[in-house]
Amino acid sequence: MPADPALDAAARAARALAGRPGASIERVRGYGRNSGVYRVDTAGAAYALKQYPPRQPNDRDRASIEYAALRFLTGHGVTTVPRPIAVDAAGGYLLLEWIEGDPVETPIAADIATACNFLRAVHSLRGESDATAQPMAAEACISAAETVAQIEQRLARLAVVTDEPALVAFVHDTLEPLFGEVSTWARAGYTSAGFSFAAEASAQTPCPADFGF
Repeated sequence: MPADPALDAAARAARALAGRPGASIERVRGYGRNSGVYRVDTAGAAYALKQYPPRQPNDRDRASIEYAALRFLTGHGVTTVPRPIAVDAAGGYLLLEWIEGDPVETPIAADIATACNFLRAVHSLRGESDATAQPMAAEACISAAETVAQIEQRLARLAVVTDEPALVAFVHDTLEPLFGEVSTWARAGYTSAGFSFAAEASAQTPCPADFGF
């Protein structure tokens, strides 16, 4: 079998972060849409190793942000997330407690209740002193104006598409006019209610982005 440079690099990172020689590692298929996931086994414990894509200039340090968020949650008694072990910010690796489980293919009422309980637990920590130390989400919308600006940015990205006629027609003929109407209606509603369209929301809460089944 030819050597797998990515697997070899992940193995070196896992050994360094776990502080245990002789760790075995295997890629976990089917997990992680924007990061690689590996299972690391040592003589005394099993870990999950997340590998983030290489950072570009001005990119967020996602590995360190997730490490800090998990420390925040586990430090406040939330046990339904993996315990963070160590992080390699430069290499883009995060070592976590391994939790056995299976994907939820078809959620039932109990799964949804469990998810809601987790969201409730996270929300309950909003008043903790270290909650404000958590960074803003990458595309946080804490004002109406910011929400509109982000939608405009996404529309601008779609506007350069020329090789999908149906998409071009939908964006130009339906989506952009509708967005213009809705944003105008929203601005008027804010004004009539005495609110500032650009004011940032004072009530904020920790948010587990991309959370779901």
